[in-house]
Amino acid sequence: MPTAYDGFVLRRGDSDSLKYWGGQSLPFETHTSVAELQKDLFELGFGLVPDLSNPADPYIGEFQIRTEWAVREFQTYAKMPYLAKEDPDLAAIVEPLLRRVGVKSDGSEVPVYQGPVSGVVNAETAAAIKAWVSKKYRCPVVVCMFVRTPANGPPHDDDNVYSFAPNGRNLWIESVPASKGSRRSRDFTRHFSAPASGGTIPPSAQVHLIWVAPSEATFRLSFVGTETADISRSGVTPLDIQNALDAKFGAGKFEVFGFADGPWEVQIVANPSVGETPVIDITGITNPSSAVVRLVPDWITLGVSDKYQGFTGPLSTPPFDCIPEMGGEALPHSLTGMAASAVRNDPNTASTYHVIRALSEVECRGHLDSINAYDCAMISVGLFHWALASARKIKKKDGTAAYPCSPLELPAILALNFRRNQAADAT
Repeated sequence: MPTAYDGFVLRRGDSDSLKYWGGQSLPFETHTSVAELQKDLFELGFGLVPDLSNPADPYIGEFQIRTEWAVREFQTYAKMPYLAKEDPDLAAIVEPLLRRVGVKSDGSEVPVYQGPVSGVVNAETAAAIKAWVSKKYRCPVVVCMFVRTPANGPPHDDDNVYSFAPNGRNLWIESVPASKGSRRSRDFTRHFSAPASGGTIPPSAQVHLIWVAPSEATFRLSFVGTETADISRSGVTPLDIQNALDAKFGAGKFEVFGFADGPWEVQIVANPSVGETPVIDITGITNPSSAVVRLVPDWITLGVSDKYQGFTGPLSTPPFDCIPEMGGEALPHSLTGMAASAVRNDPNTASTYHVIRALSEVECRGHLDSINAYDCAMISVGLFHWALASARKIKKKDGTAAYPCSPLELPAILALNFRRNQAADAT
């Protein structure tokens, strides 16, 4: 079997065009190792790398910083116990991003990566990438932008009929005009599943049910806490399914999200308890493989795009684009570690809390997990939206634009917390 990427330990600076691989110049050899790596990473869903289907991209075959970032992202996710995989039973879905399902990775199909998150394609990383490609594993986190009106077609009466915004698939790189749709994320990792109060967020709070079926079919829902009933798909829009579910179970228990011609995703809104394998019976189907039901994570709304002084990027608006179960609001217990009653009884602590909370209302609407990246601050986060760096746009003599940056307070705050955590771990 050929060695992955011609046996090179690929890293930033390697170049197919310059005949530079593994950190060394090899002028008398010919390889396409970097382009092969980029092709694999793009197929796996790490869209930071160039798309080889666009031959005009100047970075094809060049191991630049975005390829390094993509390798780091792969190494991070390859360590996790829950991943995503393309489900062959969902092959009827045209869009590959919607064919992903969650799988528990025990190392039997693809190796669990044990190496460093370095951005360097060492032998272990190369083997893991090739295993993912072979077994059709995919990046377990997807961020997309949706619009309610199909890109090519008339508007729909149903507000829950979506299509992808132009260039809105798998948004690793900002390429969508500002304010043109809703950003949503689907996370299969379960890495962020524990609320601040302990325990786990109930699966019912973040579960969709994908339903791929012919135009006339019946499926049966049987969940804990809801009556069992047959629902017939009798139309061609999610609104038909929504109306049928409301008639059987009552309004507010399910919400249907989908595309004009399918698949349909039925969000379980009010069900009190859904385990990992709830009972789902498909009935009245002559060809069972044409009707598939899968449980997948909910689409989490992340925010919208915005523009400011020539910059464009994502904007989150608390509390809509935050996760309250994770303890993100700046409340007495999350800021001080004390109960609200204890804070009230301590005048100094109460005064400090009120000042910080009031200022945070202006900066982040009182939410710790509000992250913005739409303006000259590049990325800002936290109580006072501490910024990573200040960028300004200048015009060079040759007419092109440049964006010189000056570091701001966020790196210092991150370094301070890192040192404090190190000290706490040492005691």
